[in-house]
Amino acid sequence: MNQNTQKNRPQISILVTDLDNTLWNWFDIWYGSFKPFLDELVRETKIPEAILKSEIKLVHEHHRTCEYSHVLEELPCLQARYGMHFDATEKLPTVVKAFRDGRRNTSSLYPGVSEALRAIKSNGTVIVGFTESQFYYTAQRIQTLGLDGILNFLYTTEDSGSEQLRLERTKSGAFDGLKQTKTVILPTHATKPDATLLLSILEDFSFSKRNSG
Repeated sequence: MNQNTQKNRPQISILVTDLDNTLWNWFDIWYGSFKPFLDELVRETKIPEAILKSEIKLVHEHHRTCEYSHVLEELPCLQARYGMHFDATEKLPTVVKAFRDGRRNTSSLYPGVSEALRAIKSNGTVIVGFTESQFYYTAQRIQTLGLDGILNFLYTTEDSGSEQLRLERTKSGAFDGLKQTKTVILPTHATKPDATLLLSILEDFSFSKRNSG
């Protein structure tokens, strides 16, 4: 590429990018944690898988996410065994560990993503992550995958049961939020594609559609 071509190339001021299945394979990460979690739950409790899956599905539907982190405490079959307000980390530590190990072992970016984002950022472009997924696990993935600070901003939706999640983070000390990437919480009904939401993000930065990517 000659110097004239580089000189005439328009400067991209802001890049708004999707996250799940764009920067990483969401299904691989989710299934890689859910499958060992379910297998260990069956092994530990001896409750048939069909019953567990049916109850888990209802909890996920209620909270509108299959990444709800207190799913164990809300399963009727476990409440009947351990009580209505049991602590899963105390009663089922191997199940919680299986989930966390699975998530850690399967969390990775698509090839070339890290290098590309760093190159884009080095040119002065503001990078915004935009997702309809809820904050807690999205932010955890950003931190785990080394993108805290590479993404300037994260636009995400509020957690279902967010007060419980804040208490969980305080108790475990495992994750207390992003250090450098600034977070903006969208309405819980936010979905993609939605041109209005995208344009509102651009307006937040006073960018026009001409100089954004």
